[in-house]
Amino acid sequence: AISRARALRKAKICISHLNLFSQHRSNHRIIESHYIIRMTSSWSTLLTRKFPCRLPIMGAPMADVSGGLLAAETCRAGALGFLAAGHTLSLEQIDKQVALFRKHAPRDSPLSIGFIGHSTFASPASWDRFEAVLSRHNPSVVQFFAPVLAARHDGKNNVQVAHEHDCLVLAQVGSIKEGKQALQAG
Repeated sequence: AISRARALRKAKICISHLNLFSQHRSNHRIIESHYIIRMTSSWSTLLTRKFPCRLPIMGAPMADVSGGLLAAETCRAGALGFLAAGHTLSLEQIDKQVALFRKHAPRDSPLSIGFIGHSTFASPASWDRFEAVLSRHNPSVVQFFAPVLAARHDGKNNVQVAHEHDCLVLAQVGSIKEGKQALQAG
């Protein structure tokens, strides 16, 4: 068994290498897997029990930063790696990042995609794009932020639509009120 302190040191090494990778993403340079120390043990936390990861670490879906290669390497390290499908990406750009993720991630890695609420759900066309991403790529996990909940024209909210596509939902909330709303939505 590995001690928690030792595991944290190894996780920090993984994160520092992922940060290095992130800084070089414009060159599409992939860090070779031997640079990342993979943890053989798994932690049992609320995050690791509910979501498909071994470590209670999430690679945040940051717009214009978190692409397919970074998400793949985050998964390779045992964490939950997210692609950003923020307001600046077209459906074609998302398709390209998902293809990079699928090409470079370990075979059993869950596809996880993060959405920014105020732009993802701002118009009927953006709702269509959201649903197209879910239909085309079948992500295992989706993440919502700012706001967590948005209602579609027919009254369904984004969490309900994600559940209809068999996605687990992770929410980043900004207040206790928003946290309670997210829990109530599922």
